[in-house]
Amino acid sequence: MGIFKEKINFKYQKLVYPLVWILACLFIFLSPKLSKDQSSFVGVVGSRPVEINRSYPVKISKILVISGEHIQKGTRLAELTNPELDLNLSRVRTELIKLSEDSKILSKLHGIKSDLSKLESLKKELTLYEKQKSDLNIVAKFDGIVQSINFKVGESVEPYRSIIAILQDKPTHIRGYVHEKMFKKIELGQPIKIHNLDTNRNSNYTGKVVSFGSSIVTFPSRLLKNPEMPTWGREVLIQITSKSNLILGEKVYLERIKTQKIKSHKLSKKLDANNESSFL
Repeated sequence: MGIFKEKINFKYQKLVYPLVWILACLFIFLSPKLSKDQSSFVGVVGSRPVEINRSYPVKISKILVISGEHIQKGTRLAELTNPELDLNLSRVRTELIKLSEDSKILSKLHGIKSDLSKLESLKKELTLYEKQKSDLNIVAKFDGIVQSINFKVGESVEPYRSIIAILQDKPTHIRGYVHEKMFKKIELGQPIKIHNLDTNRNSNYTGKVVSFGSSIVTFPSRLLKNPEMPTWGREVLIQITSKSNLILGEKVYLERIKTQKIKSHKLSKKLDANNESSFL
């Protein structure tokens, strides 16, 4: 019996050693992939709104679009008025005509040259006012969707207040969600690889981290493997830096590209709370 047991043990040993060797090889092969997963996270493709405003006070004369409307580059969106601007244009034009006439008279009668600096100053002022006058017609500079119209016809608008917000119809940013344990590995300016989940389309895209969320949030349910088990982390806003055929609202896989430590990490920006709901 003793000899029989020894033979069985020897057989098992012959099976165990190769099995241990195979497991060791698998561990060595998979460990880089496991460590790679530690530098990856998920996100949703979106586009940030472009706020249209003016640097001077205006009044809404006409609104030519509605919220949710798809627009093309060159579409007229609104017409504005500024009575003070009209008065300034009239004043500068009058001064220019008078100065030109006076300089001709002085030159003809006395051979005296007029002050060219005053003339140039008035011309620059005229150019500025004419530019502002042309900007009273708001025209779309790209294809997109009217996200919001913030004023009604007849209302006055203070300088730099958003009049209309346009959402670009092509992806510009990705809102990523990073697990709270991994967040310290992400830095402002960090280059990011972007992979879509559709293997039939090219996924060789790049981006960079431009801002961080200001607090810990729960991940959207569609990004969770198990929606019944919530996950917490921080939002990371990533600007798409390469041409892509990504789709608005698409789920993507993100991978940080390891680089030397980025010094600008201390300059971390926080997402504007007012734009939280308007990202997608």
